[in-house]
Amino acid sequence: MNQIFNAIPSALNRLEPNAELGAAVVMAAWLRCSGDKISQRTRPVGFSEKRLTIAVADETWRRHLESLSPELLGQINVAVGHGSVNFIEFLVDPNLNDHRSSPIETDQLGDVPPPVVDAAKAIRDENLRETFLAAAAVYLDKGRRS
Repeated sequence: MNQIFNAIPSALNRLEPNAELGAAVVMAAWLRCSGDKISQRTRPVGFSEKRLTIAVADETWRRHLESLSPELLGQINVAVGHGSVNFIEFLVDPNLNDHRSSPIETDQLGDVPPPVVDAAKAIRDENLRETFLAAAAVYLDKGRRS
């Protein structure tokens, strides 16, 4: 898993900058770095201007995660590149479990280059792998339409 995240900055540098792909990578890094317990109780909802926004189920989780945010921030920046994320904001969403997204079907990804697919194969977490590939597919599809 570390190998794939170590390869991400290098792979992204070969592509044209894209905010959506960058956001997807940061959100995938959240899922990886936060661990199973936290990622089951949170949902990344946005990333803009180096600020990662995470939904949490209640105020207790928000306070707990705010106390852990320096450590989580460090782990995310190690995974995706130092300075990629400057702040993590936690928002309470009492309906969090009702809003969880379903996994992305990999057969809907379009033409993702073999090096990206090969890198994604190293991701053991199926949801994380699918999120990464879907972000790459969206980015590449938009590039083709331009």
